[in-house]
This record gives sequence, C-alpha cells and structure tokens, in this order.
Amino acid sequence: GKVKTQTISYLGTNLEVAKAREVAADFGFANFGVIRNWFTDVYNVMIVAQAIISSYAIYKIGLGFLWQALVAVGVAVAVDLTIKYYKHKLAFPRSAIISGLIIANVLAASQLWIIAVFAFVAIALKHIIKFDGKHIFNPANLALASLVFLLPASHGWAGGLSIPLVIVLGLATIFVLGRLHLPAVFFGTYLVLLLVTQGAIGLEKFISDGAMWFFGFFMLTEPVT
Repeated sequence: GKVKTQTISYLGTNLEVAKAREVAADFGFANFGVIRNWFTDVYNVMIVAQAIISSYAIYKIGLGFLWQALVAVGVAVAVDLTIKYYKHKLAFPRSAIISGLIIANVLAASQLWIIAVFAFVAIALKHIIKFDGKHIFNPANLALASLVFLLPASHGWAGGLSIPLVIVLGLATIFVLGRLHLPAVFFGTYLVLLLVTQGAIGLEKFISDGAMWFFGFFMLTEPVT
C-alpha cells in the first residue's frame, strides 16, 4: 500500500511537471531550462534591472528622461552593431544596451546630442582600447569619467532616485554575477571613511546616497571588466 501511494504521488508529480512544461511551451519556451538560463545570465538580469530603474526615473522626472534613455541606448546599439558588422562578428548588443542605460541613469545634460556623444564614445572606446582581445575598461564608466570634463554635462544619478529599488535589484544582479565581494568591500570602505571623517552624520549620508548604491551595485560590478 505504501509503495502504491508513493507511485501514484510520483506519477502525479510527473503529470504536473509535464503540464507546466506544456504551458511554458505555449509561451514560446521549450522547457524550464530556457527560462532558468535566461534569468541566470547576468547580462539579461542587468538589462532588466536597469530598465526597471530607468522606468522609475521616467515616472519621477518625466518624458524628458525617456528621450535621454532612448537616445543613449539607440546610439550605443547602433555604434556597436556597426562596428561588429564590419568586423564580421555581428551579435545581439546586450553590452551596448547596458552601457546606454547606465549613461542615461548617471548623466545629466540639457541637450540630447550630448547624451549621444557620450554613448558613441563609450562604445567606440570599448572596441578600441583592448588587452588580449578584450576591453579592459567599463565603457560607460570610461566615457562618464572623461567626457564630463569636456562637455556641458554633469553626473545627475537619476538611477539612484529610489535607493530601496536599487538595493533590491542590485542584490539580485550580484547574486547572479557572483561578485558580492566587490560591492561589499566598496561599501564597507566607504562607510568606514565616512564614519571616521564625519561621525554619525557620515552614517546618515551613507544610507541616503543613491549615487553610491547605484555605482557599487551596477557600475563597479560590470560583468566583463
């Protein structure tokens, strides 16, 4: 009787799994492995996280930020695809999408052409500055750190408008990436320096610094570099 019960339970479980797989197939997925693999790819997770953060910025700032994000991502993708086409290495530009979203979430500029220049330079430098066939600098970081001194722009950090959102999505991203040590060391060092130099006020600044949280979770931990 016990063996029979276990057999029925096992068959029931298999039927449930089979039914779930049929439902997944109806949505275009052959099996659960496709879904699992998609959500365990750090590039996909990073794009989703940045898109959600950008959506919140659009909600808080307005359609002006939407145009900024569209220009940054559009130019980054166009440049990346063009270069890859001439190199005969055409592939879906996930890295360019991430770079464009980061530029949009960090940069503050009054004109869209400035955003376009930042995105163009970021991707161009990614393909120019390489070591052993791989780019060694975070494309968005490099453009944001250099061009901000040359063009009429500043770091607005719209990506840090919602600290809880950044922390939740940031933790999900670094969990998939497997680089918890990078933001942990950065946040820990930053906190110690603030406490030593500013005391209790430093702790308050640490908690409320959206730019720091965004940088530590999404810019410091860029997958390749």
